Amino acid sequence: MVWSRHPRGKWVALAAALLLAGGCTPPPPSTTEVTPEQTSSDDLVKEQLFLGDQYRNSGLPQKAVEAYEKALNMDPGNPDIYPRLGYALIETKDFARATRIYQRYVELRPDDCNSHASLGFAYLRQDMADQAVVRYEKALELCPDDPNAFTNLGKAYLAGGYAIEGIEAFRRALELNPADAVAYENLARLFWERNLYPEAIAMYEGILAMPDHGKDGEWILWASGRLAYAYKWAGAFEKAIPHYRRVIDSDPENLSAIRGLASCYEETSQIDLAIRLYRDLIKQKPDTPGYYYRLGELLNDVGRYRETIEVVKEGQKIDEECPAHGLCVLGRAYEKLGGIPNYKRAKREFKKARDCRDARFTEYAGKQMERQDQLIKIEELKRKKAEYGG
Repeated sequence: MVWSRHPRGKWVALAAALLLAGGCTPPPPSTTEVTPEQTSSDDLVKEQLFLGDQYRNSGLPQKAVEAYEKALNMDPGNPDIYPRLGYALIETKDFARATRIYQRYVELRPDDCNSHASLGFAYLRQDMADQAVVRYEKALELCPDDPNAFTNLGKAYLAGGYAIEGIEAFRRALELNPADAVAYENLARLFWERNLYPEAIAMYEGILAMPDHGKDGEWILWASGRLAYAYKWAGAFEKAIPHYRRVIDSDPENLSAIRGLASCYEETSQIDLAIRLYRDLIKQKPDTPGYYYRLGELLNDVGRYRETIEVVKEGQKIDEECPAHGLCVLGRAYEKLGGIPNYKRAKREFKKARDCRDARFTEYAGKQMERQDQLIKIEELKRKKAEYGG
């Protein structure tokens, strides 16, 4: 299989974030299945490999390095030593030396896909993305059906700025291993950053559907927030609601999630629930006039006009700007109450809104003033008609 590379794109910042997802290391070398008591001529090397394996498995990578180095000094042509020493050096973050060790490993085993993949990882940890791509491509040439190699190649592509190639590598990894959470997460983040929300939804939902996805509660909440936003953006408000609820249950003061959930309730005609959420918002942020005005709009929608007037006037008390939005909400409430006195009140409110010269409301307020004049004329005609007996 041949992978072609394209000119570098403007993806380096994204690639850096994506590279952290999953945090794969090279495949760990096998352990030595011998005991230190063996005494043949080759057993001194095996003894050091055994000790190194024990140190590595016990979380003592520096001790493991020392043991493997002793083995290497005794038998520098033994290819089994290099992956062990390289892996231990990776664990001690000595990436430059690990690279040199893996380079020698490749020389000794040029047809081993793991040798190339390990060298690719060492390059990647030193921000040598192009060299890493070459190594991972070679690993896939030798082992074309290795899903881990595709996942790591995807990371290398992204680190080098080759986003399209990265997407294709991750997709290939999922074809070979549908349970590859690392490939899912990298694709999810990539799609999200490119505003491809339907694709991002599929990836995040894919991770959450895995029985053993390995993600903690904090990550699940974070992903739920993204899913809620993406579903809302796509107009799938019913699907967004449970994700918003999960976020709010964990963080009752998450204003963004509360606003998002309120919007979803509005879109699904659950206005009473939306009203309740805006009252919660006002309790948490009583100095935000916009919350009062939006609550007033919702109250208007369900015919609670006098409540609207009270709520909006509370918001106007703290509004340091000319409250065009609130004035328009008031005007609509007065109009809905009906009658010439209320139409005149509505006209006054709309005139004040127009005079605020807020571009969002100027045209609307002007038209509503004309509407109130028409309503007043209609009421006057009705009165005259009633006075003359129909």
